[in-house]
Amino acid sequence: MAVVGGAGSGKTLTVAKLAARLKAGGLQPFVVSVERATSVGAHALRAHMAQLKIDCFSVVDASSLKLILRERKNGQPVLIDTEAIDVYGADAHAILVEIRAVAGAQLCLVLPAGMDSEESADIAEIFQKARTRMMIATKLDQSRRIGNIVAAAACGLALTEAGVSSNIVGGLKRFTPEYLISRLLHQGDPVYVGK
Repeated sequence: MAVVGGAGSGKTLTVAKLAARLKAGGLQPFVVSVERATSVGAHALRAHMAQLKIDCFSVVDASSLKLILRERKNGQPVLIDTEAIDVYGADAHAILVEIRAVAGAQLCLVLPAGMDSEESADIAEIFQKARTRMMIATKLDQSRRIGNIVAAAACGLALTEAGVSSNIVGGLKRFTPEYLISRLLHQGDPVYVGK
């Protein structure tokens, strides 16, 4: 899975949370950070992976990504923390297509709660056109407004997870219909809604 999105969307923290979940489930993920220039995100990801005792590889472009993926063990899950994408940039679509082709990865958009709904829908549509099929909503612990998440998902992206905490372990929650209803009805910490 290649985690994609704009700057500050929560991609790096989401990759760390997914890696922690895989490790807790008995799997050793293959984690790669793709950054043309060393960034705070790449350093943070390496620090998180060191705590989890998971190797983290850094590459600078698609060709080096292709090479490092040869080191992956057969069947080993891969998590790719991609560079921030300027969704309105002329090359955004090409970058997404290249990542998907080189890595053979599913693309998963990371989108923070609380943004403008129309802008979120525009962003989701751009990613969906590049064959992104999944979305992880982040920063739900920091925002009561989630209309943008619903608007983005309406573009054809499957809501898979919700970032509900800055904690690496347990910081993701499955985004179920019950969770969404609870958030919409109560606008706070979710409680399960009776049938």
